[in-house]
Amino acid sequence: MDYRMTYLRLAATTVAALLVLVACSDSQQFPSPTGKGSFRGINAISTSPELAFRIEETTRGGIAYGTVSRTTRIDDFEYNFNFDTFLPGDEERTRVATVRQKIDANKDYTFVATGSTASASVITWITDERTFEEGATVAQIQLAHLADSLGEVDVYFSVEGTTPMLGEERGTYSFGEILPAFDIEPANYTLTVTAPDDPGSVLYESPLAGYVASTALIVAIFDGTVDDTSAITARTLEAGVGTDIGTGTGTGTGAVRRLPDARSGSTVRFVQGSEFLGTTDIYDDEGLTNRIVEALPFAGFSDEVERAQGETVLRYTPAGSTETILLEGQISLVQGRRYDYYTFGTSDALFAVGVTRNRQPVDVYAQVGVTNLLVGEENEDLFGYLLAPGETLADRALPDFSAAYGLPGPNLGVTAGTYDLVFTRSIEDTTPIADPIPLSLSNGDVERFVIFPTPDPNVVDIKPQP
Repeated sequence: MDYRMTYLRLAATTVAALLVLVACSDSQQFPSPTGKGSFRGINAISTSPELAFRIEETTRGGIAYGTVSRTTRIDDFEYNFNFDTFLPGDEERTRVATVRQKIDANKDYTFVATGSTASASVITWITDERTFEEGATVAQIQLAHLADSLGEVDVYFSVEGTTPMLGEERGTYSFGEILPAFDIEPANYTLTVTAPDDPGSVLYESPLAGYVASTALIVAIFDGTVDDTSAITARTLEAGVGTDIGTGTGTGTGAVRRLPDARSGSTVRFVQGSEFLGTTDIYDDEGLTNRIVEALPFAGFSDEVERAQGETVLRYTPAGSTETILLEGQISLVQGRRYDYYTFGTSDALFAVGVTRNRQPVDVYAQVGVTNLLVGEENEDLFGYLLAPGETLADRALPDFSAAYGLPGPNLGVTAGTYDLVFTRSIEDTTPIADPIPLSLSNGDVERFVIFPTPDPNVVDIKPQP
């Protein structure tokens, strides 16, 4: 099954379909616009699937949590602005939220989906469009609060080397609020969020980030996800004048820059899937003096290991010995994120792959995923089936998903319920490679499995991944 959304491009020839008639009669024509305004959508529902943001029924982009659609400039009429998604097994999209809004000339509209996927609401921010003259030396900043777990807080936006001081805050805001826009000179700035009237009680602090002239940005705080290492994160969301439907010009690209908490690190969980490596120690230095994982067995999972951001060379040795380096691998870590690092293969073809974790729950369905480390003669793909009670492989023409060798597969959205998870080596030969795995799934569950080889080529070891 493929639950990817298909997005339609808004063509100039469809604009007339979006116009709202003031009155209807055989003699009246469409009203004439008096100008254009800009709009965009933001997804602030942490447990939502990707949402399609639409003006009427025309998509302006897919937006995951914490991201923004590209900005569009359109005639000053009244429209429905919609957030939609696809649910597992559905061929038609589900409407998540709608807001109807009159667009006024030279105004800027941001529609923010909040709440839950099943019970969403839309916050609307309205400001003036911001244009910059050629050679402008300033950027425009709007500070927004989209961290549902936080109440009222103070926010500081300060140049490098400035300590937050009471009275110097940019403002006090609560969830769903955006502060008035202000201009800054290009430089490095830190965003700091504190308890009200207490600059020493820091709830979030961004790393230094540079800002360039002639850009308009919304800088918003969000709740972190289970794949983040901090409770609060922030993002800069491009909010320039929208792309004009009539001319194709504009600056509204929908670019997003992530700002993790500067006080947070990253973590790595190591998954040892190579029989050749056996039980290993893992070091992060050339001299093999800093052991970060001890005695990780084949088909084993380490605890999460805290790491600093940046690139690290990892060296695997036999457990308890530094005489031989069995494998050298690299991983590049982004601050504030969680990672899984897999080793797999044989002595002739040994691999190491690091990936960002993807375990964030979705509130309207469950998720199932698999990583296939099964070494065979051709290291072929595996195929997975989620069988409902009473269903057999003979009842299925196609699998629910495939699992490519060595690549952690994406999570598959699954309707809550009871299933047997079964794997086969091919679509034609539906002989299970292992006993069925019973699953009882609720909305929000994320179940991932790793398939390991064993000394017996006819036997596999399937383990749930922590």
